[in-house]
Amino acid sequence: MASPIVTKGMTSGNISTTHKPNESVAAWVARHNSSVSQGTPGNTLTTEWECASGQESERTDRAAGESDADFILRHEAQYMLAMDSCPPVP
Repeated sequence: MASPIVTKGMTSGNISTTHKPNESVAAWVARHNSSVSQGTPGNTLTTEWECASGQESERTDRAAGESDADFILRHEAQYMLAMDSCPPVP
């Protein structure tokens, strides 16, 4: 079974998205992004996933005055860029 994609730092707790059977990696990541976008972030977000070379992690700190939506979007862009070179392993 694949390790979940996990985003830590939301005010309601971690968001963990497990891979569904026969689901593409793109759909899995999109489902995780959707869940993250619906959350309320604290001041630091960290997303972790397992890729072929091992455990990966991206951390983003909120900029002064940054809105929740802008902060989440910036964090998603950061981990998506990292996933491009080391995608999650289902």
